[in-house]
Amino acid sequence: MTSYDQDVIAWAREQAALLRTGRFEEIDVGHIADEIEDVARAEVRDMARRMRALPCGFSGGSTSRSSARRACVR
Repeated sequence: MTSYDQDVIAWAREQAALLRTGRFEEIDVGHIADEIEDVARAEVRDMARRMRALPCGFSGGSTSRSSARRACVR
């Protein structure tokens, strides 16, 4: 079995195979949980980056132009 610290790619493939074959007692639960949380954090960061890249005019709502402009400047 490959160590997480030794080769994360090989480790991930082995863990996926263990999950698919139902060999749950052999799974590296701690590192799998960490990896899932890392995916969630990356998705949140990516969404925040994409939201910041949107033009301010797409903020929606019925605000006046001057208040929308002030919101964009912040």
